[in-house]
Amino acid sequence: MKRTYTLAGLLFLSACAKREALVEDRHHSQNSERASRASAQAVDAIKKPSSPEEWGETFFKKGDYQRAIAYLSQAIKKNPSSATLWRNLGSAYALAQDYNNSILCYERALKRNPHDIKTHYNLSLVHNFKGSPEDLKLAEDSAKQGLEDDPNHAPLHSSLGNIYADESKDEQALKEYEKAIELNPKDPITRFNKGALHFQRHEIKEAEAEYFEALKIDPTTQKRPRIWRLFISCRTAWMRRKS
Repeated sequence: MKRTYTLAGLLFLSACAKREALVEDRHHSQNSERASRASAQAVDAIKKPSSPEEWGETFFKKGDYQRAIAYLSQAIKKNPSSATLWRNLGSAYALAQDYNNSILCYERALKRNPHDIKTHYNLSLVHNFKGSPEDLKLAEDSAKQGLEDDPNHAPLHSSLGNIYADESKDEQALKEYEKAIELNPKDPITRFNKGALHFQRHEIKEAEAEYFEALKIDPTTQKRPRIWRLFISCRTAWMRRKS
């Protein structure tokens, strides 16, 4: 049973301030609308990226990862000791599907800040995404190192659960999923992945319960049709067992 995890969950820490959102009121008069547009243009001009780091962040948010890589690489040339820049560059490489360079950047980030939980988490995701036995072991090591620094980091417990599931360590995987859910009960993806593992183990009632909770938490999730199909499959299998 395939689980749900994507590299879109990579953590990108911005060193730049968040930009203000300008909301246009449809009920304003035409003059007010013009004034609002002029104000928005003025704010955009003021907040226009002014450094390679800020440009890298801008293109990262737009999904233009190649340009993000180019600008973040420039930023690192000016500040090669920044663990944050190395992590952000690693995330851009990962989402551009250049996993080897992504791993290299994350490793360099950890050399500069060995206790950066977000980098440990990202590194575990990329190794798990690659999926070879060697990568799964490295993913497991990275997740465990992060949890040594922060035992209550729910995403790392969830990531470690995925890794254990891929290594066919079902009991350990369920334990990690349960810990992640205990720390963050409103996480639909971990519940979905836990349900998928229960379904794979033919634990239909448990799988159904997790899918149902995932739908309750986030009924608009992009994975909703798939969760509904699995939920119905669980319900059908459960009713057949009872009959």
